[in-house]
Amino acid sequence: MAKMWIYWTLMFLLWTMSEVQAKICQQHSNVLNCSNSMINGSLNVDKLKNITERKILTFLDLSWNTITSISKETFTCVPKLQILYLSHNQIDFSTTYNPFKSLEYLERLDISNNIIPNDDHRLFEGLPKLSSLTTDGLPPSSLPPGIVSLPLLRQLTVKRNLVSISNRTFQDLETLQLEHLTITSSCLKHIEAGAFKMLSHLKRLELHDMPFLRLSSLANAWTCLGHSVQSLSLWRVGGLTRSLMESVVVEEEFFRGLINTNITKLEMNDNYITLMHLTNIWKYIPNLEYFSLAYNSLVHLFPLANSIRNLTKLKYLDASHQYRTSYMTGPDFHTIDCGELFKNSSSPEPNQQSHKQLPKFETNISDANSDSLHIYYPRSLEYYNMSFALFHTTLYKLYLYQAENLKVFNIAGNQIKVLGSKLVFVDTPKHGLTMDASQNEISAISRGFFDKNSTANVIERLLLRANRLGKILAEMGCECIRNLINLKHLDLSDNRIKVLPDGTFKGMKLLETINVADNSIRNFHLSIANHKLLKHIDISNNLVQQFETGIMDAIDLSVKEHILTINLIGNPLVCSCHTLKFLRWVWRHRDGKKILFEHLDNYTCTYGGETVHWKKLNKIITGIQSQCDKNLYIKVGSALTAFVVFVLALSIFIYRHKWDIKFWLIGRVIDRKAKRDEAEHQRVKYKYDAFVSYHQNDIEWVKGVLLPQIEGCKEDPMRLCLHHRDFEVGVPIEENIVQSIKHSRKTLLVVSGRFLTSHWCHFEIQMARMKSFDIGRNVIMPILIEPATEIMKHPDLSNTLLNILKKRTYLQWPNDPSDIPAILVFRDSLRRALRCSASKRIRCECGRSVCPSPMMNARL
Repeated sequence: MAKMWIYWTLMFLLWTMSEVQAKICQQHSNVLNCSNSMINGSLNVDKLKNITERKILTFLDLSWNTITSISKETFTCVPKLQILYLSHNQIDFSTTYNPFKSLEYLERLDISNNIIPNDDHRLFEGLPKLSSLTTDGLPPSSLPPGIVSLPLLRQLTVKRNLVSISNRTFQDLETLQLEHLTITSSCLKHIEAGAFKMLSHLKRLELHDMPFLRLSSLANAWTCLGHSVQSLSLWRVGGLTRSLMESVVVEEEFFRGLINTNITKLEMNDNYITLMHLTNIWKYIPNLEYFSLAYNSLVHLFPLANSIRNLTKLKYLDASHQYRTSYMTGPDFHTIDCGELFKNSSSPEPNQQSHKQLPKFETNISDANSDSLHIYYPRSLEYYNMSFALFHTTLYKLYLYQAENLKVFNIAGNQIKVLGSKLVFVDTPKHGLTMDASQNEISAISRGFFDKNSTANVIERLLLRANRLGKILAEMGCECIRNLINLKHLDLSDNRIKVLPDGTFKGMKLLETINVADNSIRNFHLSIANHKLLKHIDISNNLVQQFETGIMDAIDLSVKEHILTINLIGNPLVCSCHTLKFLRWVWRHRDGKKILFEHLDNYTCTYGGETVHWKKLNKIITGIQSQCDKNLYIKVGSALTAFVVFVLALSIFIYRHKWDIKFWLIGRVIDRKAKRDEAEHQRVKYKYDAFVSYHQNDIEWVKGVLLPQIEGCKEDPMRLCLHHRDFEVGVPIEENIVQSIKHSRKTLLVVSGRFLTSHWCHFEIQMARMKSFDIGRNVIMPILIEPATEIMKHPDLSNTLLNILKKRTYLQWPNDPSDIPAILVFRDSLRRALRCSASKRIRCECGRSVCPSPMMNARL
């Protein structure tokens, strides 16, 4: 009793889970996807109504469940259904009579990986519009008999159970206009010659995932293929050679059976092909336009290109992904159990002689080691894919012939380390060329690799992503790519670039896209004025904190006719007072009318020690501006306070040391004046040491006192200019005065009451002042022969002379003629002022420099 209770409880739980799971099928409009939804048991109309919720459907996917049966009425609730997938269930169609009769609009049906009866001719009745059918075969070499009742069938896929394909396998389909046939029967090991001759309308034939079928055994299968066949696909055929370490060598005879076809597309991917001899392949498939040999183990790739150059219509050649370690990416073919099928089959074993022992080829490096390579392409070739072919080497001189129609040259993922001497297109491509050298290990590009006479003029797209060009770009700048004057798209992403020197893109005036993402660039410099066609800049995932002002201004001026897209996501952008101008610039262009920042809402920046998003950039800018204003006030206040403190401290210092400062300044002035006078003395030779300006009535003092004191010293003679003695006769007085003052080092003013009344004395003062202004130093020496108090009170004292007497030190003749010490001081001061030569001076006991005179000796 307990066991029965447990049994019914489990059944109820399973039923509940299936019902709940059915209710969570993915539904969108008239499409319902219940794949892998744990729908089990019998599927009747009520259960399907519950699943579909009585909605009108055109697409229903019930694959990968555990449905065991369906009834004739199951699909009556979805009469408008156009696509139905029932694969990978456990449905036994032998128990159901005509289950699809109600689906008159059905166009595509998949019943593979179920139990298909071998005698039900009415399985597919009631499907007048079905054009695509996926089903299982009937072992060993038959198809479900009801297929012939599908008048509009154009595409047939057979997935399981076929061990061989004979001449009778497609015999019943002769009346159908089948165009596309796909066979993926993993236990297939033999195809008879002419097996497809009944399919006169066939356009595309695909044979996939057949590990027991040797690739070479297919040669006879092509016999009798009609002219209608345009596409042939052979994927993962003969996979067991992988475990035997045997190579597959394809000879030209393999294609002989295709001579009557019109093949334009041929795919032979993932077949472990090692060698191909294709020199005369053009005889059998001359119309070939698309040829794919990807995911094999081909060696000698460069000779391969040369061997097919006579395919005059070939546009696409794919030789990528060679020497792969993975194989059979679909189910695990080593676990396939075909023992029962093989036991009931009388098909012959595959010809073991069609395979050869795997030669000891390392990689395609053997093709690229020569100093120069010459490759001939079919003239019609537009796309050449040699990516991930593992010819890790240095490309030296590479000459490409007959490439005038080439548009894409792909050598990505080949561990190329150096682009060496040069790349030369002997026949220059007519169209803009895309060269993809991404995902290599390129660390150096020679200056001449992109030949300026051919390559540089045709490359429009250069993809160098995921290499190691950071160091060479920092050292050489644009020199390695400077010849690419027609370049429109440049991808330098993920190249370990830290610095892009100024002028890296100089000369590339046609650039539209620059991609330097995923590097370590801190400062992005670009002369945007030279790139007026630029449309996209990708600097994402670098170390950029902001744009400099110069770049922002240049972008605003240059972007006029088109939108410039900039991607800065993934950079450590900074939100601070220092970057406020950059933030405002981004916010100003948020509408994307001139500049579009990709993923702007996802940008982040560091603000206040936290990471903030730019979804509310305006609020961030407002907050930063407020903080910056506060900081500005603090800085201005601090600066003013510091300035006031400095001025106050300086004022106190000056006040306390005013006399020291004044003394120091005067000393500097005196020193400069002395040096200047000495220099002038050495440079200019004057006729007189001094011009004497005096009144005629004071001539006795001049002759009796002044002349002996100055000119009477024999040890240091000086010469004075006196008008009564030295003026030139016949020359105007003014001219004599001017010339005398000009040729005299100093001008002595013998000031007395009479001197103040003289017109000529006043004139001489003015001329002496003019000379002082002219030479930049004072030449006037006042001598008062009358008491200063009388002179200062004299009514005829001019303002000019008054200023001189107030600002200049003057000599006062002693009032007492018998005061010998005073006279000596006068005489000594006068001579010193007139620059008496130190070498000719006589030192007195007091240390003053004096020159003895007769008058002084007489008085002494």
